[in-house]
Amino acid sequence: MNKEYLISNRTALHLYEYARTLPIIDYHNHLSMADLQSDRRFTDIHTLWIEPDPYKHRAMRMFNGIDFDTYFKYYPNQEGYFGRYGGVYVDDELKAAMAEITEAYFTICKSRKFIAELRRIRKEFQGRPTPISHLERLSNKLGNVQLYVKREDLNHTGAHKLNHCMGEALLAKYMGKKKVIAETGAGQHGVALATAAAYFGLECDIYMGSVDIKKQAPNVARMKILGANVVEVTEGLQTLKEAVDAAFAAYAREYKDAIYCIGSVLGPHPFPMMVRDFQHVVARRVHTL
Repeated sequence: MNKEYLISNRTALHLYEYARTLPIIDYHNHLSMADLQSDRRFTDIHTLWIEPDPYKHRAMRMFNGIDFDTYFKYYPNQEGYFGRYGGVYVDDELKAAMAEITEAYFTICKSRKFIAELRRIRKEFQGRPTPISHLERLSNKLGNVQLYVKREDLNHTGAHKLNHCMGEALLAKYMGKKKVIAETGAGQHGVALATAAAYFGLECDIYMGSVDIKKQAPNVARMKILGANVVEVTEGLQTLKEAVDAAFAAYAREYKDAIYCIGSVLGPHPFPMMVRDFQHVVARRVHTL
């Protein structure tokens, strides 16, 4: 690739590698701005350019209408949209619940008291910051590269899931909720939320498909040991999709006393924003090194 069109960010590199797999234009050694602007494979890219920098080339881009250099400042908007995607598509009875969580998130989670308590929990209970390990032998084997991994597997419960679960459960505590509700597939999110619920003394209902309960018996046992009520879902394919539907249906019945704790950056606003923000602790740690 020509130096003037050097793409240094991960998202753009993924797009570039994807484009090379499609047999329309040969992107073997270069990618011109004209190609970017005319190729239908990049219709979601509004602009992609390099800002002159005396010290380094820095990729700046807009993908799906989102300017990633001002991402945290402007996204999502007040309606919960990240560019063209997002929003709140729920039944009327849940719109008030979504509004309650949104207001609580912006007033409670941005307070010094909440932030200080969450930081203490991350340090004293979760074991953060997790280390960054140098993969020395693999780096030497590949040559001309130094590989490092962020060890979120050393986070308490063995995954990154506790990052947002502790934040969501702490928010539930400040809101005066008595129960947390969630779905799980492989069981890691269920274990993390059951851990958070046990820490704060909250009730915990985890919805899980019958197929996944059989496949993930060790995680089911861990959830039960932590005091969670594992609710078996027998509808449909009896996997994650059905568990999500069942968990959300339960939340619609109990939203006055419970909070729904989603396990990924998806669902109605403000859940994607909340999970993104609570997981941002990983990137902030990497950026400081």
